[in-house]
Amino acid sequence: MPENISFKVGQDAAQSLEKANVIEHVPDLPGVYQIFDDDELLYVGKGKSLKLRLSQYQRAGRGKKHRKMRLLFKEMRRLELVICPSDKDALLLENQLIQELQPPYNVAGAYYFMYPYLGYRWASDDKNWLILTCSSDLDALEEQGFTYFGCYRSRHFSKEAFNGLTFLLGLLGHEDRALAKKYLDGTFSNRSAFRQIPRDITEPLQLFLRGESMTLLAYLAEQLLDKVGARKQSKEVQNSLRYLRRFFHLEPQKLRQTLESQGISSSAISQEDRDQLFILDQD
Repeated sequence: MPENISFKVGQDAAQSLEKANVIEHVPDLPGVYQIFDDDELLYVGKGKSLKLRLSQYQRAGRGKKHRKMRLLFKEMRRLELVICPSDKDALLLENQLIQELQPPYNVAGAYYFMYPYLGYRWASDDKNWLILTCSSDLDALEEQGFTYFGCYRSRHFSKEAFNGLTFLLGLLGHEDRALAKKYLDGTFSNRSAFRQIPRDITEPLQLFLRGESMTLLAYLAEQLLDKVGARKQSKEVQNSLRYLRRFFHLEPQKLRQTLESQGISSSAISQEDRDQLFILDQD
């Protein structure tokens, strides 16, 4: 069973430990720590060794990368520890507490509901009108019949991939902004629509977003060879293909490997479950 330890910290608090001495009372064990300013939770973290991890706050340098550590150490008035059986247990508990409590100084993991999906749908069965989206709104994706993949953790790389695809598909077909406005006006959503996109792009697009194959890049490069606009913008084409390649390795491929190792056959998982699955997949 996890063991809970609580300290009052700060030179001004009666019967409290001075900050300079608090680390001496922290056990050299894996666990989760919570830093409070009076009654407000500021930050949740974890350490393979709580003593070693918290000593880093005490010794934080004056550089930019240690700014948050210095601030948290200065504001700390109460420190709560939860001793865990292993580092993986500490990771799971840290993830759970960050999602539930959303402390103001935790960014990674606190806003899991913003993890994006990439998806597509055809506007109709008889027209080659493709709608592409990057969206965190799972309900809207399902309601409007999108085939979607993810969720992916990085909004930056996902949006970069979405923009790269939008640029390349705009050269392959004809972007239609009026058509795009009819779809997925959801929370944290971007969408683009294109006319005259070959239907045979469906399989390579699915394999790419599922993390199984990068044949989509070869498909797009081959299709764009005969496009005058693509030749004139060859540098932008190469950049977009590079963004897509980077996204594939960082997001879809890693997600597929994790899902397979956990025995999950789905191409998409919930935003709430994503981080926990990656933690469970660690050796």
